[in-house]
Amino acid sequence: ADQYSEFIDKYLLELKEYFYIWMSEEGLWTKIMDKDELFKLAVKYNMPVPETISPKEKNCLSLVEKDIGFPCLIKPTESPKFVSEFSVIILKN
Repeated sequence: ADQYSEFIDKYLLELKEYFYIWMSEEGLWTKIMDKDELFKLAVKYNMPVPETISPKEKNCLSLVEKDIGFPCLIKPTESPKFVSEFSVIILKN
């Protein structure tokens, strides 16, 4: 579905000439598909967000162990890229 949203988002102004599309800001869907951008937007408007730790943070694994604990859910920023790079599931008791 992301590809369809990105297409509509990219050609929003042209498509609005022929279709009823409620969006008015070109680029918004693409922006919020980026999980980092969505997180920033949620924080900006005081919306609750789950505990989040970036894999780019120093000592990421120890932060997960200390702040979140196991079991935990990992939601990658880019799912297809994540799956292609990490095809092994790691479980920790």
